[in-house]
Amino acid sequence: MTRGQLYFDKGKIEQALSDFGEVQCLSPKLAAGYIGAGNCFEALGDIEKAIKSYSGAMEVDGNAKSEVLFKRGKLYYNMNERELAIKDISEYIGKIESTNVEALLLLGKLQKKTEDLNNALINFEQVIKYDKEGKATITAITKIAKIKLKEKDFYGAHHTLQRPTVLNIITVDTKKLKNYLTLTEAVTSFNVPRYFT
Repeated sequence: MTRGQLYFDKGKIEQALSDFGEVQCLSPKLAAGYIGAGNCFEALGDIEKAIKSYSGAMEVDGNAKSEVLFKRGKLYYNMNERELAIKDISEYIGKIESTNVEALLLLGKLQKKTEDLNNALINFEQVIKYDKEGKATITAITKIAKIKLKEKDFYGAHHTLQRPTVLNIITVDTKKLKNYLTLTEAVTSFNVPRYFT
């Protein structure tokens, strides 16, 4: 196990995979051998074998879920297996780590793609709540604004796009929001009722 991990850390993936395979043969009930192999397959770009290895880890040891459930969910996402990705990531958030910003953001994106917009909005709001660095917050705000624009809620989108200022988030990523902000300003200004005297 140790040698396999050292090989993996040094980028010697084939040697690491060989060692993790040997661990599986010597200790078939040890999840770490499957997890190590899964990491190797993922590094080699063999997503199907990585998923199979991560699944094997959970089969031999239910406690391995905390380490591999989100990894497998991300792989399903990359394979465009949305329902499987949603299942894994939802379980990870629900049972293991409810404040993982990356998981919440990915689940929100999946829900947006499957038109589960209410739950997507909830998860994007959770990203904003738990994100300490602000980068994921900008992505979440952009996604919320896009949902509101799709629903033709221009005022809501405009308010959402102003949140980085309110939250005091100043990054290069806020430049992405300027085009949307300009659009919503134009639309909301155009839709303001005018009263003639």
